[in-house]
Amino acid sequence: MEDTEGVKEVVDEDMEEDFYMDKEEDVANRGRKIKKMKDCTRQKIQDVVEEEDIFQASLPADSPWALTGDFNVCLKLDEASNNPNIITTAMREFRDIVDTLDIFDLNFSGKFYTWWDSNLSSPIFKKLDRVLVNANWPDVFPLSRAQFFSRGLSDHSPVMTYLGVEAPKLFKPFQVFQHIIENPSFLHTVDSAWCEPIHGDPWFILSMKLKRVKTALKQLNHSSGNLHEAVLSARNALFTYQEHLPANPSAAAMNIEEDLCSAYSKALALRGNFLKTKI
Repeated sequence: MEDTEGVKEVVDEDMEEDFYMDKEEDVANRGRKIKKMKDCTRQKIQDVVEEEDIFQASLPADSPWALTGDFNVCLKLDEASNNPNIITTAMREFRDIVDTLDIFDLNFSGKFYTWWDSNLSSPIFKKLDRVLVNANWPDVFPLSRAQFFSRGLSDHSPVMTYLGVEAPKLFKPFQVFQHIIENPSFLHTVDSAWCEPIHGDPWFILSMKLKRVKTALKQLNHSSGNLHEAVLSARNALFTYQEHLPANPSAAAMNIEEDLCSAYSKALALRGNFLKTKI
């Protein structure tokens, strides 16, 4: 019995020694991992700084530039609906990069949260998308702003950047679709519009005949059902509903939004099949 107890004491001492050695090794490994993470963070920031120096060197002095898109990380704690109280390593890196590049958010309106996790029962919303500009941007585009729209069918909100300058007007050309040509009333519609009497010089007569044919074909298209208007109607219904959603909507509200998304997707699919027949 004495020998057995002595063996147990030796074994217990060895196990205790191994335990503390494992703990010391674990602490050392954690220290190496933390140092590696810090070195990696510094390297990332250094890489960004070097890339920014190259980018700046390729531009004329005092040039305005912007970074737009999904940065996949919040800049501040209040940019998440689940009220986090810990600043993550990714957030620190993002802040360091923003400070290093001396960039900031362009004035924006619309949706504050630009992303959600697609969880209907317990959704989380965050501001992951932004428009960041450098210090020279406001001097060149003082009236510029960004607007974040309702996310529609996506998990991210689209953003539009307005420069505050007047854009040129674009005129869409008239298009004839295959389904109109295959309509039994197509030839009769064109013939009736073309043969209406018009008086004037040849150029005026030609332009007026073309306009009348265009109007008649538009009416023929609408009489068959306007798929584009159906898409706009479904889109407006979805976006209007999303505009009035609270920051943290209920599960019932999210289910209604899901139904509106399905209706919008169906309308888009029908119009997509129709556009494949376009000439």
